[in-house]
Amino acid sequence: MKEITFYGKYAKLIADNKKTQTIRLWTKCSLKTDDIVILNCKTQNFQAKIVNIENILYSNLTNEIALFDGFNTLQDLQKALQITYPNINQNSNIFVIRWELL
Repeated sequence: MKEITFYGKYAKLIADNKKTQTIRLWTKCSLKTDDIVILNCKTQNFQAKIVNIENILYSNLTNEIALFDGFNTLQDLQKALQITYPNINQNSNIFVIRWELL
């Protein structure tokens, strides 16, 4: 089964369904819609079904995307992404991967 890893600090947000997606700076996404995956948060794992995958530019992130990712604002999401991916920029292609917990 495929696995997506997360910082442990996101486990509660995932468990509470406040984080229902992830954003990844990948050159290629091996996941597909309807894949069953493990969301690995180090201390806690969840099983989920991938319901949507979008490949967009970083500059096209929206407040709605930020909310699905567990952030209150787009600016909060962008700050977190800058920490995780220091080389991310407005022209970076990113994958927005949304799931439903099983």
